[in-house]
Amino acid sequence: MTEFKVIPGAEVEDGAILGKYIEPTIYENADGPMIGVTTAGVIQTEEGQYFKDSNNNGQLDPFEDWRLPVEDRIQDVIKRLTNEQKAAFLLNHLMGSPQTKKTSEIYNEDGTVNMELVWPSEESIFGKFDYAEGIKNNLRASVLRGENEPEVVALFNNVMSQVSEYDSVNKGEVALPYTMLSNPLNEATDANTKLSSAASKNYATYPSSLGLAAAVMGTADYALVEHYADTSRREWNAQGIDMMYGPQIDVVTDPRWPRNNGTYGEIPGVVSGIAKALVTGYQQGSDGVKPGSVGLTIKHFPGDGASENGFESHSRSGQWRLYPTPGSLEKYHLPPFKTTFENKVASVMTAYSRPTMDKRSVEQTYQGKVIPSDTVANAYNHGISTELLREMMGFEGYVNSDSGVIPPIEGTNKERESNPFTSIKNYGVEELNTSQAMALMIKAGSDVMGGDFLPEEILKALDAGDLTQADLDLAVSRRLQATFEMGRFENPYVDPAVAKSVSDETTADPTIYKAHQQAVVLMKNSDGVLPLKDKVAKVYVEYFDGVKRVKDGEQSETTMDKIMGGKPKETEEEVTARLAEEFGRRGFQIVKTLEEADFAYMMVEPAVLSIDNANYLQVLELGENIEVEERQLPFDQARTGETVSVTNVNNFARIHEVADLVHENGGKVIIALNNTSPWLLDNIEPYADGLIGLYGSYFDAQLDVLTGVALPTGKLPITFPSSAEAIRLNEVEIDGETYEVSVSPNDVPGFDKDKYIDQAVLDTLPNGSYIYKDTNGNDYVAGFGLTY
Repeated sequence: MTEFKVIPGAEVEDGAILGKYIEPTIYENADGPMIGVTTAGVIQTEEGQYFKDSNNNGQLDPFEDWRLPVEDRIQDVIKRLTNEQKAAFLLNHLMGSPQTKKTSEIYNEDGTVNMELVWPSEESIFGKFDYAEGIKNNLRASVLRGENEPEVVALFNNVMSQVSEYDSVNKGEVALPYTMLSNPLNEATDANTKLSSAASKNYATYPSSLGLAAAVMGTADYALVEHYADTSRREWNAQGIDMMYGPQIDVVTDPRWPRNNGTYGEIPGVVSGIAKALVTGYQQGSDGVKPGSVGLTIKHFPGDGASENGFESHSRSGQWRLYPTPGSLEKYHLPPFKTTFENKVASVMTAYSRPTMDKRSVEQTYQGKVIPSDTVANAYNHGISTELLREMMGFEGYVNSDSGVIPPIEGTNKERESNPFTSIKNYGVEELNTSQAMALMIKAGSDVMGGDFLPEEILKALDAGDLTQADLDLAVSRRLQATFEMGRFENPYVDPAVAKSVSDETTADPTIYKAHQQAVVLMKNSDGVLPLKDKVAKVYVEYFDGVKRVKDGEQSETTMDKIMGGKPKETEEEVTARLAEEFGRRGFQIVKTLEEADFAYMMVEPAVLSIDNANYLQVLELGENIEVEERQLPFDQARTGETVSVTNVNNFARIHEVADLVHENGGKVIIALNNTSPWLLDNIEPYADGLIGLYGSYFDAQLDVLTGVALPTGKLPITFPSSAEAIRLNEVEIDGETYEVSVSPNDVPGFDKDKYIDQAVLDTLPNGSYIYKDTNGNDYVAGFGLTY
């Protein structure tokens, strides 16, 4: 029998754990993983190998033995966990972030860690939550929100791991490691937020996800995406962020969907190639997670892009997906997911939405078999989350519901129902109480649930017989798989200094800047106006923003703004001045009047419909004071009979005024349009001599393309509709019910829509097609892009 000795962990007075930061002790194995502890013990064998004594019992138990197969360790630890631990292990609290974002604020004068500022706040947009009490009740996972400095995140990871470890040790239970999740942190969003390549030093900031797609489509080189993923992985791993709530690999099929900007476009093959590169980059290969990996939770299965006329599934008005086209689910939406399954992605997040089963949709199949389903949300849908996902498509990881699908305990959290972003997405099972709903989710195939921390409701379902012990243990074992494989049981701690040094290195990576250049798409170039080679030309510069997040005629802050802690946007005048300064640095002469201008440059960043405070369907027409039908959103699609005035570009008439005056004087007009949506372009493209599409690129990278320092190689990741008629909604009566049906199918990407649009409708569209054709005869279809 192997002899060993037990090395005790740090001793802490009862109740003092929240007040003192304990520096982790690290033990290095010559032929195995590092062991990191604070209050747990360590076992050293006579051969000199170290093992974490995770339950502090002075024995080397099978689950603690990193030499054993993961499956053997899971089987052993399942027997040792209490049901209270198991129930809590299936829950991710939806917000857990340190109270400060800045390293300068996190240390006391004597150099010690200010535990109060590292500790998560009890108050959030989702309600009040006592994290100390949560840890005592076995909470071991939460979602980091917002952009924090690297050292702060690393310390936050260590503190939460320290407190979690102590809670288990103090109770004589298995120390389940703390898991920190985050949404993507390394992609730009708005065009004007990253005007300079020196704009962000916390995370390596690449173009938006659509920008990455635009870059890859121009080069056919997915190594860029894998490099991006590996860069991000190194940052996250150094900070202790274990899992991503992402990437979003939904294929775009309805141009009105507000979440199109978070996708990688509409071409299934391209999205699949990007998805594979993301998995192999973040998870360090195609054979599953391992120490040093960031596990991905790809979303939103089985693809949320086929939304009903673009309504967003965060709210009840957007709860339906439509499949009017035979074979569309298998042909367009499922390929990217299948690719990630083949490359052993750690986790899948199901979409909030649910499929229609009325005559607006047709039966969908996969490999010749009918996809079983009913009309409940995916997290509750056994046909989607188990039969299609696991049995038909071969997924082997764990399923994580999106946050906010668990109904609150009766009489609590009612204020959340007034906000669609935080309201409950229990579509189709509204009659179930909390414990019944959680039991159904687990039995349907949801192993982990995001949202409220209610482990007692799972235990109640277990006691009531709504959930069996086998159901509970299966879900726990699926999540444990990734936890063991990533080495979190051995060492959940990180070095804050390393987190900072890794960030310093990654943010200086020249590949990032090149990606920003490659993401710029040259859409139009009349008479070769670009590149701008005359550096002494007189340039007029103006920036146009959208009236963001309009409610009752006033600009307001969205729920997501509050969650992410975003900074106030610069004024249009401030951005214009910065743009002009950059042109000036390139040798151009900046003029204030249009009459002097050899050419005018206008950057246009339209507003995207918010998912939580708009009362109209997504508006793709660009303009100001556009009258559209008001609806009873977010809980009802019904029209109110009134109209609402929508502005998505401030002072839009000025764009026409600038273009007309400059053209009258013989000058040229360059428009740079931020393509967060496939806009209707008929009132802006004809006014431009040169048109470029932006996807979160640095402005100096954009200027490189405009001046020919870099050749334009980017391609459009999404097709632009030819007109409002191409996405018109008609009222159709089906089985006595009146529905709004789009003339172009919701479930087919833009590049393929013409095949499925009625010929009588095509005959009414410009150029007889769904696809926009510019004044030079270019089709703005996914994959299009000019060069010099």
